[in-house]
Amino acid sequence: MPETAPNASAAAPVRDAAWGNPWTSASGENPQADQRSSYCLSDADIIRRHSGRAQVAPPFYLFSVRQCPRAALRTGMVKPRRIVCAASLLHAYFTARRNGFAFVRINSISCAVKFVDLTLLIFTLLHSDMPQKYFAYVDEAGDEGFGKLRQPGTTGQSRWLCLGGVIAADIHDVHIPSWRDEILSLFAEKKNQSEIHFRNLNHAQRLVTCQKIAEKPIGVCVVASNKETILDSEEIDSFKKKQHLYNYLIRFLLERLTQACALKANGEPAKLHVTFSRRSGTDYQEMRKYFEFMRDGKEKLKPIRSIDWSVFDPADIRVENHAVRAGLQIADVVTSATFCALEPDKYGNVEPRYALSLKPRYLHVKRTISNHGLTLIPPPWKSPLNDDQKRFISNMQKR
Repeated sequence: MPETAPNASAAAPVRDAAWGNPWTSASGENPQADQRSSYCLSDADIIRRHSGRAQVAPPFYLFSVRQCPRAALRTGMVKPRRIVCAASLLHAYFTARRNGFAFVRINSISCAVKFVDLTLLIFTLLHSDMPQKYFAYVDEAGDEGFGKLRQPGTTGQSRWLCLGGVIAADIHDVHIPSWRDEILSLFAEKKNQSEIHFRNLNHAQRLVTCQKIAEKPIGVCVVASNKETILDSEEIDSFKKKQHLYNYLIRFLLERLTQACALKANGEPAKLHVTFSRRSGTDYQEMRKYFEFMRDGKEKLKPIRSIDWSVFDPADIRVENHAVRAGLQIADVVTSATFCALEPDKYGNVEPRYALSLKPRYLHVKRTISNHGLTLIPPPWKSPLNDDQKRFISNMQKR
């Protein structure tokens, strides 16, 4: 397994670089279709509605709002983290006051729950050193095979393999199911569907999906490998091993995602939880061992850029099915959009409009997207590219 990254010559970013893009708010939820793992409450755990009455499960200090915007409902459910939590609660309180509140059921006892709980605010202030939490969702586009790379007019394995992720702060992560539902609501012919599959969308639907995602407060990061350049490399036998290329690219992706978290936290503690889209044949326990091997400093050659282990713990890897996590569906869109801009179709054409629509969301450092939000392996100047691919990469260099 290669010990150094092909683009290892890239200089490490400075500490005062800004994380990608301004993050704004959104609204909505789909409690039944997007259940969280153990480290984050599931939508179903937070609120379940039966016969017009809201039933709330632990933890405490949750509230329900009858006939109010769901964004206000979700805002109040943010876990206590620094003083911003108090602001979130106040925002939820005044929004709820405008719409009226419902009674909630806790342990079969109906009562009206206070909107702003003094205990919660005190807890927030006393735990100001709690790490800022970020959630990343990872998916791939293309395949790992090297047997017969696809040529225009022929069938075969993809020439590119893209691994991409979307990242959101905890206060925005809870809104991702609603963003998915908002997009699906645009497709009248898909009104009975509860999930997004990029491959099942037509051109117009793909484009508007990317445009909607570009409005949301998330970061996008994609690592793309041109497999054609590996065929003549000395490491070809290693890359042909099962899961080797996948793990190799995941390393690049996590280097950039953890860097983004650290920069966004601006010197304060940060924690990144990563959820992978389940793929057949992938040994995630082996992946964890791979990360632990790097974390424990057992590599022979130290890369210039490394995963920030203060932000990421291999034990925090989660694996979920595409259908049950809205974040994975958004990750599918952004990764596939980038793949379409690099992988020629059967006629030899690429489609960059999807990825260009997402350009405001790609992570950047000092307005530079290249090697941060979008990383090509090998770098563009070492990769055989056609004119359309070169034009797309040029457009994606800077914000």
